[in-house]
Amino acid sequence: VVFGATGLSYCSAALERDNMINNDGWVISDFGMNCPLPIELLSFDATIKKSGEVTLNWISASEINNDYYTVERSADASSWIELERIKGAGNSSSQINYEVSDSNPLSGISYYRLKQTDYNGDYSYSDVQVVTLNSEVKIAVYPNPVRENLFISNLCEECIVNIYSSTGQLVFSGNTNSINASNWKKGIYEVIIINVEGVKYSSRIIK
Repeated sequence: VVFGATGLSYCSAALERDNMINNDGWVISDFGMNCPLPIELLSFDATIKKSGEVTLNWISASEINNDYYTVERSADASSWIELERIKGAGNSSSQINYEVSDSNPLSGISYYRLKQTDYNGDYSYSDVQVVTLNSEVKIAVYPNPVRENLFISNLCEECIVNIYSSTGQLVFSGNTNSINASNWKKGIYEVIIINVEGVKYSSRIIK
């Protein structure tokens, strides 16, 4: 995997069976290290939606022999379960957006990672995304539709509120539970709230 933000590259080695090498019978062979890089991953994000679902989004800039993606979840960053498997593009030089929703996320801290598997079975992992769901304290954005003032309940002191128009224009950024929306144009707006740990909450409102 190539991570666009860090420049980190990785190509998994092929495995071959050989009972003479070790007790487990597996050895990493050097010929596998010449394989082409499978994907160029620009981003992988986890976002908490207003409904309580967790949405996993990722963007690939290019793919080579990419069979499929697997979204995995863990409660302890040690034991992982498969949430969903998404077919890859195979070979592509175009930017592709993917999205998967976790409709039954864990209460408390959850860890998410993306596994990419080639046609030959080689695989690699993305960075881990951490999401915290507090069942007792829930953020609410109201009213919806909004006319004059938009309110946000249970907003933490360290949280940053960013609001974007449907064209991607940033119309508000700050930390307040009361926002004047009277001058906004009619349309759909995306409210994204990020806490100090980088956990995101997202909600759409109508003006």
